[in-house]
Amino acid sequence: MIRFVGEMAYRAGLGAQASDEPDSGLVEAVESPLRLAPGHALDLGCGTGRNSIYLGRHSWEVTGVDMVRHAVAAARRNAAVAGATVRLIEGDVTRLEELGIGDGYTLLVDVGCFHMVPVGRRDAYAAGVTRVAAPRALLLMVGFSKLLGMGMTAEELRNRFSGWELVSAAPVPSWEMRRYVRGPAPMKSVLAGGWFEPWRYKLLRTP
Repeated sequence: MIRFVGEMAYRAGLGAQASDEPDSGLVEAVESPLRLAPGHALDLGCGTGRNSIYLGRHSWEVTGVDMVRHAVAAARRNAAVAGATVRLIEGDVTRLEELGIGDGYTLLVDVGCFHMVPVGRRDAYAAGVTRVAAPRALLLMVGFSKLLGMGMTAEELRNRFSGWELVSAAPVPSWEMRRYVRGPAPMKSVLAGGWFEPWRYKLLRTP
């Protein structure tokens, strides 16, 4: 059902759409004085590719995964235009073992994916991410704490992600959220406002 709804939304251009601007938490991890050395990165729920493309243009070997075919096709077009080398795969992020993506990822990015994963598939998601992550890998997550009865919280991440340490959790300000959205102003205001309470989390894979 989620795949179908996502496909229809992308095709019809319904509501707000992702901008081309990468997540600021990702930019900090890649460009700050304490930046990570380029390595293997996995973009979970990559959408139309904004974060995958950013990483590819900063010397990372990137794999992006999304279950919506139209989004993956758009990401491939966007990557070609940007001149970024990115591997983009149509698939289910809760079944990574079926996608042949390998392992040893030192950076994993989930901006707006986990909070949409059905509750019954979240343990499978966490287990799959843990299997493909390298020791001391960094997992950056952004999601709504309130989302149609689903959402995500720091407590849930601590409980589900065995073998990871939650090192930070902070709300994402509304002015920042507006930067990541294209579309009608009212929809941008809703997504960027306090309705869904967006948070940013940083988790570190324990050895």
